[in-house]
Parts: sequence; structure tokens; C-alpha cells
Amino acid sequence: MLDERLAGTPHHYQVISALADGADRLVARAVLGWKVQQQPTSDPLNPTLELVLPMPEEMYYDTFQNKKPGASIEEFRALASRASQRILVPPPAEGRRNASG
Repeated sequence: MLDERLAGTPHHYQVISALADGADRLVARAVLGWKVQQQPTSDPLNPTLELVLPMPEEMYYDTFQNKKPGASIEEFRALASRASQRILVPPPAEGRRNASG
């Protein structure tokens, strides 16, 4: 429906996500599955994923709440491999952590 409204207007979909279990991955899979009609896969107008992690990847796996953690990690890795950019958010500075809590 959105593509219909934007027909004739160059546009680009980008998912910015940490790829947590559940809705994050659902949205990423759906958007990354969209392709600009009659364009090659490498076309810059095709959807992209920007992965923003709150901690190093190996530590992040421990936060997955899935009943099958191995499958969840594999799904995460498969989607993460499609990221055009990976960003690791630095932890808050000690002074800021104490001031907010």
C-alpha cells in the first residue's frame, strides 16, 4: 500500500534495529523481503538494515528469551549478515549512570 502511494517517487526503506526476538525480527524480515520492482538486488533503492547493538554480540545472545536459543542465535546471525552497517552503542559513562538512577 505504501509503495502504491509512493509510485513514481524514488524512496528507500531502512530498518534500524537491534534484532531482538519477536517484532524486531518480524519487521526486519518483512522489509528486507521487499524489492524495488524490476531492479537488481544491489540497487540502492532496495531496503537495508542498520544493526544497532546495546552490547557486544556474544553478550547480546544471553538476552534472547526464545525457548530455542540456538535457533534464535542462528536467525539473528542470518539477519545480521544482511546489515549494511553495524553500530555498537557504548555503555553510559559512570557519572551519567549514577546521576540517572
